[in-house]
Amino acid sequence: MVKAEFEYHSELFESIKSKTDDLDRYGEVEAEKTLDSGKHPDIFIEGLRTHPIVFEVKRDDINPLNNDVVKQAREYAEELNTDIFVTCNSRSAFIFYQTGDEMGVHDYEYHSVYTDELETGKIVEQILQIVHKHYSEG
Repeated sequence: MVKAEFEYHSELFESIKSKTDDLDRYGEVEAEKTLDSGKHPDIFIEGLRTHPIVFEVKRDDINPLNNDVVKQAREYAEELNTDIFVTCNSRSAFIFYQTGDEMGVHDYEYHSVYTDELETGKIVEQILQIVHKHYSEG
């Protein structure tokens, strides 16, 4: 089923809030947080004992690996002083880790989660597990 951006954004936001409530490494989850630049990342998870996470949500006909999408999310992450961001739509999600040497989308270390067969809660669980594993090892 193809989902509109606002529909998936809302579903993802509620699932993130639900899944992070019981995890003491995360703080507040905000939708459309206003940055000093006036920009608004779709979803921001405050990191208490881990890195904060920025989510950029797109409609299904926009590839989350599109250079402009990745650049937009990266700029939000930089302004929020985090090196992790996620670009996604209801079909796939990509978790990016910035190292400072990236020039284009293929210069990033990233993990992918294909979401067509998964409910949103399971997608969020996978993303949070991947992020936790990455930072507990690194």
